[in-house]
Amino acid sequence: MDLRTFIAVALAFVTAGCAAGETAPESSAGVPAYDLAGADEGKADGHAFDANDLISDHLFTDWAFMDEDTVQSFLEKTPYGTRSFLADYEDGGERVAARIVASAKRNQINPLVLIVKLQVETSLIFKTSVPSRYTLDRATGCGCPDNLVGCYQADAGLMPQIDCAARLLRAYLRQIEADGMTITGWGVGKSTMTVDEIVIVPQTAATAALYTYTPWVLRGRGGNWLFWNVYRKYARVMQRDRPNHRWIGGPCYGPSDCGYADAVCIPSHARRGVGTCSLPCERVCPDSRTPFTATTFCVAPTASEGDAGLCISQCDEGLFPGNDGCRTDQACVRVARAEDIETTRFVCAPDGVTLSTVPTEMESDDDAESPPEDDPEDEAGRAPGR
Repeated sequence: MDLRTFIAVALAFVTAGCAAGETAPESSAGVPAYDLAGADEGKADGHAFDANDLISDHLFTDWAFMDEDTVQSFLEKTPYGTRSFLADYEDGGERVAARIVASAKRNQINPLVLIVKLQVETSLIFKTSVPSRYTLDRATGCGCPDNLVGCYQADAGLMPQIDCAARLLRAYLRQIEADGMTITGWGVGKSTMTVDEIVIVPQTAATAALYTYTPWVLRGRGGNWLFWNVYRKYARVMQRDRPNHRWIGGPCYGPSDCGYADAVCIPSHARRGVGTCSLPCERVCPDSRTPFTATTFCVAPTASEGDAGLCISQCDEGLFPGNDGCRTDQACVRVARAEDIETTRFVCAPDGVTLSTVPTEMESDDDAESPPEDDPEDEAGRAPGR
């Protein structure tokens, strides 16, 4: 463990140790009603709040999820219908958007995670005027136990707090990778009790890291429920105009434009055309619960294209109202699943790959499935593959 990681982990221990003896904070105080308004959780799609699975690892660590201009635009026009004071706040000539993106990249953490932390800890995204120094000094709550007046265990100030949160979350992930758990005992598949006495078994390293940072559930009013709720609300606003962003079916010029491991960018046959994010598969593919992402399907390209299956997005007129539910450079066609010719779906075929389509006359009521409608209430993470 290097010195910087040791210091970050030591900070985690001190902060978490203080949290264990605290009285549960009144999370609803000063929190916008928008943040506390939960979506309908009686859904059949499995995308309701799961305290054991807050966010997927690939999304939590997707540092390229937002660039500086996207962050700045978000701050200028927030989901609250206002301009956050953060849009105009500078420190030493550096904008907040620039610091968020730089710290996210340096620590390999999704910028939106840091934005949500600024909101759930001190409501800074919601605020339209510069708050008190006390509030700025504990902007992300990093090293700032609720029972202390100041942040004596971390650098105080807005910019240092952004750096502290990103650094600490990355340190937790490194510890989980090295030791199977963080210094406070949170790890994937390890049963641990929160301060509000709820037993949690994290399903992702990101979930374990978030509970190490904030060991509360506080469903409906704060804690990690609030992180989950605000994250998916913010993501819904951001993704509305960029469906399948950094996900299967999304645009790409190379694998790095797809925000997950083992990504493949199917090149376009068109000159200077945009490629399509994909993933090698065997029969099934993962689905994202990020808002405005299509359900996926594992298809088999023609023999000349190779034997490996590829994950392709299904046609979705909720995401793409025109062109039969696909991007303008794709075609909605009916194909069979790789290694399972009896199961078929309508998918958005990229122009860079040839698929064996199923003739219309061969369709049956049992096989046919209409393109799925977009579910605007989907949240961060992954669902079982299709």
